[in-house]
Amino acid sequence: MRLPGAALAALLALAAAPARGTDALQLRVADADWGDADPARIMVVLEDTARELQGLFPGDAPLKVLVSPTARVPMVLFERTARGEHHVLLRARGSNWAHYAYEFAHELGHILTNYGRHARAPYSGRHQWFEEAICEMLSVYALRRLAARAPDDFGAPYAGFADLVLGEPHRRAALGIDLASWLQANESGLRADPYQRVRNEAVAMRLLGVFERESRLRALAYLNVADTLPPEGFRDYLEQWRARTPLALQPAVTDVLAEFGFAEKNKPPAAVAAGGIASGYWGWPSRAASGTRSRRGRFLPRRGLQRRRCRSPWRLPGRAGR
Repeated sequence: MRLPGAALAALLALAAAPARGTDALQLRVADADWGDADPARIMVVLEDTARELQGLFPGDAPLKVLVSPTARVPMVLFERTARGEHHVLLRARGSNWAHYAYEFAHELGHILTNYGRHARAPYSGRHQWFEEAICEMLSVYALRRLAARAPDDFGAPYAGFADLVLGEPHRRAALGIDLASWLQANESGLRADPYQRVRNEAVAMRLLGVFERESRLRALAYLNVADTLPPEGFRDYLEQWRARTPLALQPAVTDVLAEFGFAEKNKPPAAVAAGGIASGYWGWPSRAASGTRSRRGRFLPRRGLQRRRCRSPWRLPGRAGR
């Protein structure tokens, strides 16, 4: 969908808001074939998406990222550019701003959860299905945050896309499953092929409940940081993550362990226990299946929900991500 002039002005005003950690990211958008979208406008959307994930950014040096279009699947390459940038490829085109946010948040999630380990240690891929679920969770998290923070005219596409994604039957069903039993039934298949959309998205739905508060995202930055090979067992993998995480951030990892039946869950804050969330937006549309209209605006067409799958990165040299 195209933005009217007033909505575009609101978008640009949003980008001019206080920095909120933009110094942590040095972003370039390639001057290439993005359909009818101006790379400068794409830059605004991607920078604002990155702001919503700022809790994950390292504090020592800016993260350099080049974003280019691709006709294949979205991904982040292992090889850096000549300028030392991570190279992200997106499939979104035109003025489908919510699609840019959704794809970019996922690939940025790979970068911020130390995806480079897969290039150094091929066997680290045995638990990559969990990283895929984390990145899918970050995509939905970013959509919800953008929908809540953006002015209504601009926030409607994000809200509509979030409603569409969250309203899918397999995602809603995931809220009622016993994840420990689910893991026993599905782990071997996910190890063989970590890019199983329905299974990844089921786990992502449960992770949203753990990481719904921005401060908890910081624990994700300590995933995949160990210098040694990851443990064979998934529980040991999560325990290794917790051991590498600062004490103040460990409760989030403990809650992930608890979701899979490996630990006792921390008691949630009173606001969360009472049904509140920090992101400011949660929608369960009654008409998501039809893709007609949400409470806050028009849905993006269902065909625009690009489902991505690629070969495992340790089998496809030089590539990572979906």
